[in-house]
Amino acid sequence: MLSRDEFEVWVRSCHGLFTVFESRSDFYPISYQLVEEYWRNNGKYHINSEVLESLRSKLRHLNYKYFGIEGDLERTISNAFNQFISGHFTIGEHDNIGVAIAPYLFTWNIQRFKKYFEEKPQFKLSDYFIALGDEISMLKDKITYFRKKRLIDSDLDSDEPRIKELLEAVMRVLRELSMKYVGKKHDEPLATIKILHILTPNYFPLWDNNMARSVGLKRVTLDGAITWMKRLRLWLQNYVDVLEKLEKEFESPMLKLVDESFYIMCTVKLRYRVGSLGIPHT
Repeated sequence: MLSRDEFEVWVRSCHGLFTVFESRSDFYPISYQLVEEYWRNNGKYHINSEVLESLRSKLRHLNYKYFGIEGDLERTISNAFNQFISGHFTIGEHDNIGVAIAPYLFTWNIQRFKKYFEEKPQFKLSDYFIALGDEISMLKDKITYFRKKRLIDSDLDSDEPRIKELLEAVMRVLRELSMKYVGKKHDEPLATIKILHILTPNYFPLWDNNMARSVGLKRVTLDGAITWMKRLRLWLQNYVDVLEKLEKEFESPMLKLVDESFYIMCTVKLRYRVGSLGIPHT
């Protein structure tokens, strides 16, 4: 096991790599900001010029080819996402939480949306996220319960029934939305986890199939999510003070910082980032 000093170096180093190579097209900070405001202000959040400029910058750096999306499919998906952003991210007060999380969820779960557009090229991205927001608002009380908690010092055993209930509720919403807007019912454990993390960033941790395999869980499932939460909590309790310090320093939830570290180690093929260093070929 890593010492406390080694753990800090690990998180700092991976955060640095993530910042250099991933942050220019990472929409997480925008959605995180809007979600936090939504909960502080009784279901309202504001879009200002700073948010719009950040969105535009990240859109310019979003490279669909990294995700195997090219040609006509890239144009279809890019146009749909750009139109969604320009149509729903306007200066002023807003109240649909689905819109707030959309930039993050679309880009962090892009392989699923790629599949949606492949199955139904007329897939209505805007309608999907508006409907998702309406459904999430119906779960607000259940979500608020976990927003008051931190994974790192919670009693997961006593909360396990509530955890499972919320996981299944979000999965059910996504299944119904895929049926309505794509014409097929899709199980969405990855999207379920990503949604619950951005809504409760101190409780539900992010993970993906590469991370799951790396820790011996094969793939992301709802039952596996609870197992991972228990394992992660037990491990992170060795580094609480380090995480609290880094969380304050980087102004980012500790679970996001930990996810960046796992993402760099398990998911990103760093050799593909060498080209972005700008080393001359001649």
